[in-house]
Amino acid sequence: MPELSPSQLARVDELLDGLLDLPEEARAACLERDCADDPQVLAEVRSLLKAARSVGDFLLAPAMLTSEPAAEEAPEEVPEGMRIGAWRITSRIGRGGMGVVYEAERAEGDFRQRVAIKLLRHEAVAELPRFHVERQILARLEHPSIARLYDGGVTPDGRPYMAMELIEGKPITEYCIDSALSLGERMQLFVAVCEAVAYAHRNLIVHRDLKPANILVTRQGHVKLLDFGIAKLIDTDRADLTRTAAAPLTPLSAAPEQLLGQPITTATDIYALGLLLFELLTGSRPWLLGGGPIAQAVRVILDEPAPVPSQRAAASKAAPVPPRALRGDFDAIVAKAVRKEPAHRYGTVEALKADVGHALQGEPVAARSGARMYVFTRILRRYRWVTLAVAAVVVSLAIGLGAAAWQAQRAAIQRDNARRDAAREEAVRYQLTRLFRTAIAERGSQPATAKAMIDSSAQRVLQEYRTQPQRAGQLVVTLADLYGALEDLPGAASLLEGFVREANTQTDPVALADARQKLANIELMQGHVAQADRLLIQAEAFWKGHLDRYAEERLEGLTVRARLQRASGDPDGASATESEAIARRIALSGRIHRETAVLYNSHAITLTVANRLDEALEAYRQTTAIYQALGLGDELDAQIVLGNTGTLEMRTGHLREAEGLLRDAYEHERALAGNSAAVAAVMGYYGELLAETNRADQAVPILQEASDLAARYAGASSPVAVQNRMLLGEAQLTAGDLAKARSTLIADHEGALAQYGPTHLMTIRTQVSLARLALAQGDDATASATALAAADTLRTLGRRGAPSLADALQTLADAQLALGAPAQAIAPLREAIGLRAQYANGAWQLQQARERLGEALAATHQAGAVPLLQQAAAGLASTVGPRHPETARARVALARAQAAAQPGTPPSSR
Repeated sequence: MPELSPSQLARVDELLDGLLDLPEEARAACLERDCADDPQVLAEVRSLLKAARSVGDFLLAPAMLTSEPAAEEAPEEVPEGMRIGAWRITSRIGRGGMGVVYEAERAEGDFRQRVAIKLLRHEAVAELPRFHVERQILARLEHPSIARLYDGGVTPDGRPYMAMELIEGKPITEYCIDSALSLGERMQLFVAVCEAVAYAHRNLIVHRDLKPANILVTRQGHVKLLDFGIAKLIDTDRADLTRTAAAPLTPLSAAPEQLLGQPITTATDIYALGLLLFELLTGSRPWLLGGGPIAQAVRVILDEPAPVPSQRAAASKAAPVPPRALRGDFDAIVAKAVRKEPAHRYGTVEALKADVGHALQGEPVAARSGARMYVFTRILRRYRWVTLAVAAVVVSLAIGLGAAAWQAQRAAIQRDNARRDAAREEAVRYQLTRLFRTAIAERGSQPATAKAMIDSSAQRVLQEYRTQPQRAGQLVVTLADLYGALEDLPGAASLLEGFVREANTQTDPVALADARQKLANIELMQGHVAQADRLLIQAEAFWKGHLDRYAEERLEGLTVRARLQRASGDPDGASATESEAIARRIALSGRIHRETAVLYNSHAITLTVANRLDEALEAYRQTTAIYQALGLGDELDAQIVLGNTGTLEMRTGHLREAEGLLRDAYEHERALAGNSAAVAAVMGYYGELLAETNRADQAVPILQEASDLAARYAGASSPVAVQNRMLLGEAQLTAGDLAKARSTLIADHEGALAQYGPTHLMTIRTQVSLARLALAQGDDATASATALAAADTLRTLGRRGAPSLADALQTLADAQLALGAPAQAIAPLREAIGLRAQYANGAWQLQQARERLGEALAATHQAGAVPLLQQAAAGLASTVGPRHPETARARVALARAQAAAQPGTPPSSR
């Protein structure tokens, strides 16, 4: 018989489903009636019905779901008191799919320790590979919320065992019920679970069986994640251990891809976390409870949408959280986490955890990013502080009736300010809401993205309010903030430029000063220092006339002024300005405040530029401590600080520490907020580190992406874009792709020259890269002349140009060595070493400069070459590694110098 077509096979399935539900005596007539038109389908269905009859009654009773696996109770395999390795069995805890778990205590040593021993059962020999994988997984996990592996071995009868941390606690859902925890307390436990799972994912491990029974909470309220028996090692991916169909699973906790035998990824654990979140929020499981047929459970999970937490809570009198607290944000979070399609769930556990934190704080959640008006409604809620301000003024008036007259006057000023601000903010909220609704209506069926709505609203503001400048100002400033939140600097700049250009005597002076200040910051980010200074001076002139008001705006102005001073080559002035801003911020808002953390981070950057590296590191620690105290250690701003810390570690030569920090920072920033200029900057440094550590092939695609992102989000001529293109060209050079390197570096230099002029630091840095390009192309004379010209210009910049001057001098010396003039290389190398030692004492480039000087001294038969080369070889091996080309070059040069130093030894020809 020919093969059935797809449509015929689908018809066979449909007919068979219906016929099997009928009594056997009624099936033949029904089949003849419904299938007479297709003999092939008729024959196939008859064959399948005959096969079903031959099975007998065995399939009539469906496999049932039970809360525990149906296994016969086995007799005790290990008696109490028996020794297993260093442990003595004290009691039996339980029995699982492949092992028996016992409580034991240490039988050796002079201290007492209780553990849980998991021992493979005799009849579970087929699970031996999986048992070994579980031991391997636990051995690589060291996290306070994951049960630890202490020991392992083999019993005398050949069965493997492992001794693990003994956890005495309750399943997380049971603990929440017994302790009557609030929503916030439940979410604290959930966040702890997320942190443990995220740690496992970072170690390339998917748990695959996250359910309440495997998540215990101790009496002290600490979460402990158990049972990695069916976990998957992502990096090994051995077919015999990771194939879904062969792995045991819990149907009610399994993701659709597990049930369908599809590939397992970290999204599988995110689905399970979504189910756990549902149960913590509602007190019940999303799907049917135990006792039903497995087939029915699988069909429900695969075909039906997940229940809505707020609706389940509303239908239950015993729900632990009121439905109104779940409606909206938590409904959306759960729905995103348990999407059927893995690609449509949260990209990382950190993103899921971040959304839970945002929901608790009333901030926008990513799960609702597609909802029209939602983000803007959340942003506009920030104006609720005005009500609190008015209330505070009333209280202060009531308390201070008997105080001095100046206190009453000050309170009156605050009250008037609050009332005026409240009226203005209410008007802004009303007008923005109207603008967004108009933008949505005008777009019709097109998607109303956030940027599209802001673009449309911005155009309407500039047109509609041209004759009403008093009303336009605050709308423009708020829309500019929204552009900033989307990392759309060109959009914000265009809006603010139009507003400032059209300003007249009727324009709101507060909004105009604020707009100029924001525009100054944007101009600064794009490298337009002079324009930024002009705009900021105008804004500062207004704020100085109102020292009793606009504290937030004046603080923002100080921050921009410090950045401007830093960009102008005055790090000491910038540091002083930032110190003043930090003191004012603490007086206004307290030390534990997000804006205080932002200021400390900016201060750390300035201190780094000023080569006050220890102080910079302390400022970063202050920043991190504040974020942790605020519970924001995993949010975007904290990840940016992580990236900045990694950059500092790289500069000081701690490359191994820097690599992990930089990679984690840009990956987490991207997961939390998508692509941005900040992501581009950290990616650039990460790519530079890869290139420096002999991984240029890996660095090139990362730096290409970093360059594209920088151009897109900060502008093609911005400092971060110029730097990333320069790093890309140098990585291409290291990788041996001279043609692409030449194209990249020449275009980068021409762009910097046009944007910043010939004496700007960014331009000179690209000039040094061109010197390296000439050296790689064999044009040693051009390389020497180009590097020498760059060094002369860099000297005029003073301390600001010192690190780049060291680069130029070292490139000049390389050219002199290539030209066969080692004597001419000695002076620039000595100067470069002095600068390196002063500005980055542990940096690998310092060791590289010492190596070159050692070569030059040896070539000119001067003393000191051998100890210098010994120091350089050891330093390079410890920083960039023993197999790095620079380390190998140092060792070859050392061998030559030592051979030359031996009396009667002929010169080496190597």
